[in-house]
Amino acid sequence: MEMKTSLLAAVLFAATGCATGSEAADARPPIDAPAGGADARGADAALVADAAPLIDAPLGSPDANVTADAGTQLNIGLRIVEVYYDHTGADDRYEWVKLYNGTPSPLNLGNYSFGWGGVDYTVGVMDLAGTIPPYGCYLVGGPMGNATSGSPMFDLGLDFNPDLQNSGSAGDGVAIFNLPASGITATTTPVHAVIYGPNNNNNLYDENGAGGNVDVDDAPSESAIRMKPDQSWEINPTPTPNGCF
Repeated sequence: MEMKTSLLAAVLFAATGCATGSEAADARPPIDAPAGGADARGADAALVADAAPLIDAPLGSPDANVTADAGTQLNIGLRIVEVYYDHTGADDRYEWVKLYNGTPSPLNLGNYSFGWGGVDYTVGVMDLAGTIPPYGCYLVGGPMGNATSGSPMFDLGLDFNPDLQNSGSAGDGVAIFNLPASGITATTTPVHAVIYGPNNNNNLYDENGAGGNVDVDDAPSESAIRMKPDQSWEINPTPTPNGCF
């Protein structure tokens, strides 16, 4: 009888102990892996990494102009996106034009040129050179600059000679052409043009091959005109030569 009682107690103890141990294990809270541990680099870590802001390199640095940030990779082809034409006092050697390569491939400017006016785009012409990276910007002009003109870092330092027009009673414009400067005429269709001022009485052509509409009012001295991501234009009171959009 004593042997049966002892055996029954042992069985009950073993059964009770297993149940208690299981419940205790279930009750323990999970242990989080410390940051940097083997399990720390999971999906959440990837999301945190993706959320980090993009830093745009300034023009002229080793990583400059490789891409605009993801929100401004616009597939719009080659475009003029900002123009600074009215400096404090004399404009000479302080003017600049910023280009944008809205394509996924590098763009060689070897066969491109600028024209500006005036009565037409032959008032001043300039051959271009260099390569714009995909979705990158490229700054042409100067070659001088200061804080008023945005402290520009030029990709191609060239003097606009004669100076870009400061619009008066008639509007003016700047255009880019896919041919050498020597081939530009009053009726050459540009790749892209920006027309600024009160009107287009000079009938300056735009990319449609006819007199275009005015894109933006004349900018006051020390301001620039720039294209926004929706391709409308605005006056920019703080010129931004070293950013891309």
